[in-house]
Amino acid sequence: MNRLTKETILKYNPRDFDNITVTIQEILQWFDLFDAYWSHDGDPKKPHAELTSGMCSNGFFDCWRVLCHPNLN
Repeated sequence: MNRLTKETILKYNPRDFDNITVTIQEILQWFDLFDAYWSHDGDPKKPHAELTSGMCSNGFFDCWRVLCHPNLN
């Protein structure tokens, strides 16, 4: 099985997804490859993410980094 890369994802055609279900794991892999997902590892000594609202979070998704590619939205 080929390793998934950004280049592979960017070659997808929306029609490639006709009649298939994309799994949560696949979508998370897309976000990982585009550096669009972050999750705190649970270590209280490490900082949490500070959101633009000023609130803190244990993780976040930057959807723009994935959905800015027209073939993925």
